[in-house]
Amino acid sequence: MMFDYLPPIRLACISSLQHPAYKGPCLWPNCSRPHCLGNKLVLLSKKPAVRLQIHLPHHKNQTAWQQDGPIHFEVPAALADLLYLWLSQGHPELCQHCFLIGTPSAPRVFLTPTGKAYDCSSMQYFWHTWLKKHGGVAHMPPSMCRHIFVDERRSSDRVEGPSDRGAAMAMGHSQDAWNKHYEMQRHFHPRDCQAAVNAMDTWRDNLTLPCPGATTSGGLASSAPSAIDTWRHCTPPGSKAAKGSSSLLCTLVPSQTRKDSMQHAQAESDEEINIVASRKRQRGFIIDSDDET
Repeated sequence: MMFDYLPPIRLACISSLQHPAYKGPCLWPNCSRPHCLGNKLVLLSKKPAVRLQIHLPHHKNQTAWQQDGPIHFEVPAALADLLYLWLSQGHPELCQHCFLIGTPSAPRVFLTPTGKAYDCSSMQYFWHTWLKKHGGVAHMPPSMCRHIFVDERRSSDRVEGPSDRGAAMAMGHSQDAWNKHYEMQRHFHPRDCQAAVNAMDTWRDNLTLPCPGATTSGGLASSAPSAIDTWRHCTPPGSKAAKGSSSLLCTLVPSQTRKDSMQHAQAESDEEINIVASRKRQRGFIIDSDDET
C-alpha cells in the first residue's frame, strides 16, 4: 500500500510509527534525545479533509542529519483516507479484541493480530505472506522495492514523477547512496543491458560504413574500405589484434559485405605485387621467361 503512494521507506521506519493518540515518551530503542516524539504518524486535521503527517527522527542517517531535524512530510490525500479508516475502525477493533483476551496492545499504527508491535522480521514475514495470498512473486523482499524504484528513476525512459533529490531524502539517504548501493556497481540492471544489446545493430552498421577519401596504394580513387578494414590494415602484423581481425570481420560483417571487402583487399594486394615486379624488372633483377629462351 505504501509503495503506491510514497517512495519506498525502510521497514524500520514504517513498523516503528507510533499511533497519533500516543502522548508518551519515544519508543525507539535507546533514544536519548530530550523531548523526542519518536517516529510517529501525526493527525493534522480531520475536516474538511483528513491530513496526516509522517514524522521520522529515527532513520538510517539520523546521526548525519541530526542538525537538519527529522524527515517529515504530509501523506498524500488518498493514502491519508486509507490510513484514517484503519485508525478509526480497524485499529480500535483489534485493540478491543486484544483487551478481551488479556493482551495489551502496543501504541503503534501497525499491529500484529495479537496486538504486538511489528519489528522488521515480522513485518517482512507479513509482506511475503500477503504476496503469496494475492498471487504475487515467490520471493520479493521489501528491499527489492527500493531497487525497482531507483532503477526506474535512473533509467533513460523513466516516466514523469518525483525528483531524485526529494525521493532520496524521503527514503532516508542521498543521491550518492543511490549511485553507491543501487547502481551497476553491485546490481544487474536488465533495462540497461537490453538497451546495449539492441544498440549493437547500429554499432555494427556504423562500423562497416565506408571511410571517406580513401585511395588505393597506386594513388587511384577506389571504393573506400570500411572502418573495420582500415583498422585491420593499420594493425601491426603478427599482433593478437591482427590475428583476431579476420575472425572479427567474419563475425560482424554480413556475408555479401565481407565478400566485397575481401575482393577489394585481394585486388589491392595483386596491384602491389605487379608494381613491385615491374620495378624489379626495370632494374634487371628479373629476367622474363622469353629472354631466357
